[in-house]
Amino acid sequence: MIVLAHGAQTITENLDCSLGVEIDVRDAMGAPRLSRDPIVGDNSVGLLDWILRYPNYSMYALNIKSDGNERVIANIMNSTVGKDRWFAFNMPYPCRMSYAAWGGNVMDRYSDLEEDVSPYSTNCGIWSDRWEWNKREKNDLMISKMPSSNSTGKVRHYYVSPDLH
Repeated sequence: MIVLAHGAQTITENLDCSLGVEIDVRDAMGAPRLSRDPIVGDNSVGLLDWILRYPNYSMYALNIKSDGNERVIANIMNSTVGKDRWFAFNMPYPCRMSYAAWGGNVMDRYSDLEEDVSPYSTNCGIWSDRWEWNKREKNDLMISKMPSSNSTGKVRHYYVSPDLH
């Protein structure tokens, strides 16, 4: 299991590299930048600059907050950390298709608010958040219906701690 440090774009020192990191990616003047909130002025750092500073985490989870930079983001991530150490999530369907076309890994969300994952999904796994898990049996059923994303036949599944919401 890989633990993801939430909101890692705010870190100022290296964390344990066995951790994964979740970062919020937005667009500012045509370039991917890191910021949880809308970017005002110059209050953000570029995705490439941040990745070059912190290139050794076990996994990079990119929470996509704006559309249009799918090719640039996929190229940055594939060339700096490699295709198997990152995924994008939380974007609209057309962007998901663009990430898949540009060699990016896409995760589907599954939560107490979103119980269905599309059978037409181009995902490489699922991530779950916001739990009222009296629906645990549905969770197991849904996971068993998903296409296998690796040679073991198991779907990768990441959890975001509910206390972060």
